[in-house]
Amino acid sequence: KLDRLAQLGRIALEIGDAKRARRYAETIAKDYAVDEPEADVYPVYYANQLMGRVALREGDAGRAREHLAKSLARAEEGEFEAYRQPEMDLAGELLGAGERAAVLEHVRKLMK
Repeated sequence: KLDRLAQLGRIALEIGDAKRARRYAETIAKDYAVDEPEADVYPVYYANQLMGRVALREGDAGRAREHLAKSLARAEEGEFEAYRQPEMDLAGELLGAGERAAVLEHVRKLMK
């Protein structure tokens, strides 16, 4: 279900429906309790990646940077395969928006 929700959120963004993408991200966050300390790392990653991209569509680069950082907030908690082949859409979009420092920090964390 998680992979399907994340994919539907990405598709919604690709067709220009940020409102629907937000709903998918919020569903991931709600269904997988991403704000809870015991939340699985994958939903935390995908929900924040998606919410960051939505924030950019809404013109809020600051909130997008926050979501980029939150997506890796639990990276130290064990093996997370998405880090081997991470989604770079949000990072690429932030780079395009001039947010070089945030993207470099993200890449540094991925390389740890």
